Amino acid sequence: MKLYLLFFIIFCLFIPFSFAQKQQIDSLQRVLAKMEAKNNFQSDTNYFATYHQYAFAFYATNPDSTIILAQKMLVWTIKADNKKWESRALQDIGGGYYAKGNYALGLEYYLKALKILEKIDFKQGLATCYNNIGNIYSSQKKNKLALLHYEKSQKVYQSINDKKGLATCLNNIANHYHQQKQYKKSLELNFEALQINQEIKDEQGMAFNFNNIGFDYLKTEQIEKALEYLTKSLEICKKIGDDDLISEVLMGLGEVEVAKKEYPSAIKFLEQSKEVSIKIGNRENLQKIMFFLSDVYSKQGSYQQSLEFYKLHKIYYDSLVNAENENNTLQLQAQYEYDKKTEFLKLEQQKKDLINDKQISDYRFYMVLFLFLLILFVAGFVFTFTKQRKVSKTNNIISEQKIEIENQNAELEAQAEHLRHVNALKDKLFSIIGHDLRSPLNQLKGVLNVLELGFLNEDEFKNILPSLSQNVTNASSLLDNLLYWAESQMSGEMRKPKVFDLKTIIINNIQLYSRQATQKQVMIDEEIESKIIVYADKDMLDLVVRNLLSNAVKFCNAGSQIKFTSKIMEKYAEICIADTGIGIEAKKIKKIFGEGHATERGTAGEKGTGLGLTLCKDFVEKNGGKIWVESQVGKGTRFYFTVISAV
Repeated sequence: MKLYLLFFIIFCLFIPFSFAQKQQIDSLQRVLAKMEAKNNFQSDTNYFATYHQYAFAFYATNPDSTIILAQKMLVWTIKADNKKWESRALQDIGGGYYAKGNYALGLEYYLKALKILEKIDFKQGLATCYNNIGNIYSSQKKNKLALLHYEKSQKVYQSINDKKGLATCLNNIANHYHQQKQYKKSLELNFEALQINQEIKDEQGMAFNFNNIGFDYLKTEQIEKALEYLTKSLEICKKIGDDDLISEVLMGLGEVEVAKKEYPSAIKFLEQSKEVSIKIGNRENLQKIMFFLSDVYSKQGSYQQSLEFYKLHKIYYDSLVNAENENNTLQLQAQYEYDKKTEFLKLEQQKKDLINDKQISDYRFYMVLFLFLLILFVAGFVFTFTKQRKVSKTNNIISEQKIEIENQNAELEAQAEHLRHVNALKDKLFSIIGHDLRSPLNQLKGVLNVLELGFLNEDEFKNILPSLSQNVTNASSLLDNLLYWAESQMSGEMRKPKVFDLKTIIINNIQLYSRQATQKQVMIDEEIESKIIVYADKDMLDLVVRNLLSNAVKFCNAGSQIKFTSKIMEKYAEICIADTGIGIEAKKIKKIFGEGHATERGTAGEKGTGLGLTLCKDFVEKNGGKIWVESQVGKGTRFYFTVISAV
């Protein structure tokens, strides 16, 4: 009868945990399904991040599922050529094997992730990976290797000034020294981590440090200090609602009371810790709590209660042991210790039974009463749970229908907005064609008519030829800008990147505008690298350089100078087009890259459409770069843009 009751209690303890985990997994599945249902769905960073959370939700209870899901994500990240998330998938696989106790395979996948992270120089990922490798070596009792990787993680966090990560790393190193019973060193590191967490106002980190410091003082038998810091940790944990840490702290306070031989108080704290652990489904803490309760009841002389709690401890302990990695020697030793402890408690109970048979009879009565009340409680719980589940299912259906309606409304609004945008684009195109493009074409038509009628002699034609050529050049440039702008607005992504020498484009455009510059007595010069090898769409950058150079010539007076310069950085090439022209007012700079901004005539009356700089910004950003301007009225203007370097 007692054995059935024991297993029934265990079953009831795990109901909340299983239900909570299923809710989390169901929620993540719904999010992933909505992403995958989109018309233009593709695996991207947001999808990988959500899928990582989904895989990791199985980590504590079913690491095999974590491994299978992470392996799927690994295939997708390789196909997408996303190195950061490829390394994250490898770490998730390693973490799954680590949770199963297969440290060799876990380490193998972490090292594969580390190789990628070192190649792409992703500091944040490196620090995390070093830390995980340290955890594996720590579990294998390879203390020197564990400490080496923790310290590598610490250095990377310091180099990127990640204080939160640094504090976490210091906690791991402190835990390493705590396990080695070097409590003084552990205290120093915990206080150092505490100072950082107080500086960044990380309450959860502070609570964690207070807890660790309390346990360090407990191990060095500084009971009052242990009580002080564990109490501080408990206050913060209750404030932020960290149930995992509350369970740990309450267990520590129970140990403090045991050290003070205040057994009723110790039982009170341990029972509170048990309730929190049941709530969150923390089996590891539960097996420790059952062991402590067994020990406390034994010290009080309550041997039957001690035996019951020790059996619970053994059940929890066995549920945590991974069958694939159990060591036969450890199994025999654990069984020996269990049999020895059980025999001792039975003998002590028999002695107590001989002293007071009445107490045993009363105990049995209360056990029957407890069982009866428990059955009533479970029946009520099952009824309430079933009712709440039906209500929850109905609410989920209503919520999903609401989300579906909202998505449909959003799609309709997006379609309406797209139609408004297309109509505005059409109006803009017709306006430009009607005013700016028709004028130079009419002028050309008029000259050709006069020439055909013979009203112009050769000298007169030569005189108007430069002006006519300039008008045709302007009309051609305008037409190019119109076509590129319209295509970029209507077609979306049209980029065709490749590796090429940007200097060639710059030189070609200098030659293209040399005649126009000479007519305005403007000097164009360049002081750029011998080669600027970049990865981008060549036609887009050609148009960017052409528009920026055309603008520079347009707003220069006779005697002005235009100069191209370059700077090669770690991942980018930076190009500057500087002129000594009339400059731009500060209030106009803020709107200079906007669509349809007000245009001005050049120093020789040249026209513009307001599209050139808009295209420049759009094309530079589509190729992964940035563009900006610096100017001072009367002193000139500097346009800068960056592009991804292929060196």
